[in-house]
Amino acid sequence: MQQNLVLTVLALFLLGACSSSKPPYPPKESMAMVELPEGYRLELVASEPDIVDPVAIAFDERGRMYVVEMIDYPLNLDPLGQVKRLEDKDGDGYFETATLFADKIQFPTGVMRWRNGILVASAPDLLFFPDADDDGKADSREVLLTGFAATNPQLRVNSPRYGLDNWIYVNYPRLVNARKYAKEFGDGGSPLTFPNKPGAPQLDVRAEDLRIRPDEARVEALGNGSQYGNSFDQWGNRFTVYNNDYLRTIVIEDRYLESNPYLAVTKSYRSVSGLDHAAEIYPVTVDPLVIHDSQIGHFTSACGMSIYTGGALPEDFNGNAFTCEPVNNLIRRSIVSPQGASFLAKPAYDHKEFLASKDSWFRPVYTTTGPDGSLYIADYYRFTVEHPEFVPPELSKQIEFEARHKLGRVYRLVHDSSKPWPPVDLSAASTAELVENLGHPNSWQRLESQRLLMDRKDAAAVEPLKALASKADAPVARIHALWSLDGLGALDNGLILGALSDPNPDVRRQAIRMAETRLPNDELAKALLGMTGEADSRVQLQLALTLSLEGAGVPTKASFPLLRDIISRNMDDEWFRIGVLTGASKNAGQWFDSLIADPQFAATATDGKADLLRRTASILGASQDAAGMAAVLRTVSRAAQPAQSWWRIASLEGLGEGVDQASSANLKLGAGEPILLDLLAKASPDVAQSALELAWRVRLTAGPALDRLVTAKTKLAFDPETDVEVRRAAAGVMALRLDAATTQELVTLVAPQQPTEVQLAAVRALANSDSLELAPKLIERWRELSAPVREVALGWFMNDRDRLVALLDATAEGKIQPWSLGPNAARVLERHPDAEVQEKAKSVFAQAQGQDRQAVYESYLPAIREQGDASRGREIFREQCSECHKVEDMGYALGPDLLSVTARYKEVLLADILMPNSAVETGFEEYMVETKDGRMLTGVLAKETPASVTIRQAKGVEDTILRSNMDSMYSLSVSPMPEGFEEKISVDAMADLIAFIKSLRS
Repeated sequence: MQQNLVLTVLALFLLGACSSSKPPYPPKESMAMVELPEGYRLELVASEPDIVDPVAIAFDERGRMYVVEMIDYPLNLDPLGQVKRLEDKDGDGYFETATLFADKIQFPTGVMRWRNGILVASAPDLLFFPDADDDGKADSREVLLTGFAATNPQLRVNSPRYGLDNWIYVNYPRLVNARKYAKEFGDGGSPLTFPNKPGAPQLDVRAEDLRIRPDEARVEALGNGSQYGNSFDQWGNRFTVYNNDYLRTIVIEDRYLESNPYLAVTKSYRSVSGLDHAAEIYPVTVDPLVIHDSQIGHFTSACGMSIYTGGALPEDFNGNAFTCEPVNNLIRRSIVSPQGASFLAKPAYDHKEFLASKDSWFRPVYTTTGPDGSLYIADYYRFTVEHPEFVPPELSKQIEFEARHKLGRVYRLVHDSSKPWPPVDLSAASTAELVENLGHPNSWQRLESQRLLMDRKDAAAVEPLKALASKADAPVARIHALWSLDGLGALDNGLILGALSDPNPDVRRQAIRMAETRLPNDELAKALLGMTGEADSRVQLQLALTLSLEGAGVPTKASFPLLRDIISRNMDDEWFRIGVLTGASKNAGQWFDSLIADPQFAATATDGKADLLRRTASILGASQDAAGMAAVLRTVSRAAQPAQSWWRIASLEGLGEGVDQASSANLKLGAGEPILLDLLAKASPDVAQSALELAWRVRLTAGPALDRLVTAKTKLAFDPETDVEVRRAAAGVMALRLDAATTQELVTLVAPQQPTEVQLAAVRALANSDSLELAPKLIERWRELSAPVREVALGWFMNDRDRLVALLDATAEGKIQPWSLGPNAARVLERHPDAEVQEKAKSVFAQAQGQDRQAVYESYLPAIREQGDASRGREIFREQCSECHKVEDMGYALGPDLLSVTARYKEVLLADILMPNSAVETGFEEYMVETKDGRMLTGVLAKETPASVTIRQAKGVEDTILRSNMDSMYSLSVSPMPEGFEEKISVDAMADLIAFIKSLRS
């Protein structure tokens, strides 16, 4: 498989072996191969043999450096990881004295100074290594927190960081099921526990970043799990990364989203890069090792990100993000700026990276700000950083993954104008000096001083801290002083009240967070409610979240006017639309009435307004508030002007989505039912269609009213003289009374003599039936169904185990052609959790899938030798690929961004198309979700929040399921890209398609 690619890689090896100079290079030679903007340079801080395989670094209060060595990566299960303590005793800038601080650590992924020792992330544990006698060697090993998934080393808990609020923050990435190394890396984790704190609450969480207070045995989920990179700016805003998304921030944390279990939120983070994934990069590597062609031209291994806060490099560096890309031997510098409730990052340079090396072994994996204000960089200097799990088998045999050369470097980035801060020993500082240091221009100095104050718990710090909190010139000093007082239990409400009116918006925002922990409190609540003139967007969002927090004790009646004012000023910002509704679990009806009664709101349509209405109504549907839903329906029915259609549709869609997310199929609308039936009978087609989507999801009362409606619509559905759109809508209404007669009439409409739109409406109506008696009727007509209609019918079969058995039995009997089920269904069924279904599927598809994929691939190799016509390829893409891939104005984004694959060799593109399951890209695995009401949904796991998951399928279709309705979710470890593409495309057409894909880069 992919033999030409293997030969290409081997050729690179041979060329390198024949050259006079090839990696690995000594540190000075490697440094000389790094390209930086004028005035910047690297200085060597540490290197082999003192350190090897460095993946993270931290400094203690005396400026000593702790280096995490992940020696056991990628496959060695012996605990070979270590932590070295390094010192620069002679003050020349090079840390020449190395001491083995701790060893026998399995896959260590992060380090942080804590108490008189260090914290080390090493799944399944967060470890503490104390050093009471300060001899540079850990006295013992203590498991503070355990239960983290011991999965692939690239996807383990990592990067502990001390936060402004005295919590410890860690990344906990999304679990990706191991396929090749399931035995070694198949541990999915367990509820997190504090083993030395009997009786402490557990937290059952996966794939969510966390904050921890070990002394109090507290751990809280924050939101979407990040991969490897965890950093704060000077104001306490946290930034992360994920693989090919090089900069993210969590905008709304879990504790706020949990206030409203009926609000389905697709994601709680924002891609600060504005791209979500696959941003273009500009490496300069000489003879790069390309294991996957998917690694070419874009971010594929973003990690080790930090926000520079040192105050010693040029001023325009402060607040910049630095993201490592080790596969492509570079570091990106991004300018981070506030944008609404969040941030936006832009590359600092056009078509060029801040730091890029020609040395293919240069593997920057970590950055951080040091005590001297420099930016420190850990170089995991290796031949490759790829894990064999994600490498095609043929290439795995050719690559040496274990590090034969014990190498590794740490660099310091400096500028000609740099003015490093002098060496520091905060361990010798007095309490007063530590308080004064909270105003230092270097955030490391400030945060380390705060941490030491928390360790010492010296009462003498309280009064100086209070003075600093109210009088310091620097806003950051005021923030650190306030949080230090909070950590010492000495923060009084008066200081918080003063900070709520501070001239600096970041101080005000932190003050709101401090007030939040003290609510309910009448004095603080009054002050928060009085912030009606707040102008800063992020302060407004924090205010909305805090006032909406369940248990905060601020009465809804008091907070609602302020929340309405906040959203009216920020309607176009999605985070505000989510934020104000986090507290609307019980007053969504009030929100709806207030919005519709506002003439300015209802006068004109915008996407933001429609989304807010949709979300508001969905809360009523998900909470099964029949009275609230009836009130919405009543309002919708009274508005009949065409200009009002936009909000009528949004309202009905929201009700339907909410009911669907909670799977409330037995929900009775009560007083709302006759209103809904009237809308179905009389409303315009677009409004009626939205009403129908709701009607399908609730339980309507059988009786004369429903009978009259269905009878009238049945007549319209069969009338060939009636407009097709009217017939389509009428067929949908027939599903509201699926008795034997109506079912048969709908089956009759699923015929080639009927327009496709009517057939589709009929089969979608039938999909509302749970009757197994429908199965033989659809099987009988199977050969007559067009592809779009067959797809809907197949979905009905796939949603129930007994129907699946009937479908497979019919296929085995020859009533249904195996190919007509499609490769996607075959792939899912052969991995079905039900043993009988799986066995039948394997038997049925044995012949259909018997083609040797390698033989198919080789038969299409002539396509890569042809020139191909990109214009013809464009049309082929439109016809065959656009359901799952988006390019320009065509298609839907289900699979990877094709702009990220344009630099791949033609051989690899061909293999990707014909053998998509040979190497499934991380983040694009196929998942199956089983719901408590018996549905089985498959697709790419697009989004996760505490309340819901979103599954994305072909054509951009998404299903959001409330977690409360999930029975199980598991990865199928397959690509959404189906096999069998050769049945749709000739060799010549394949050449055209590949030519089109290759042309996208230009």
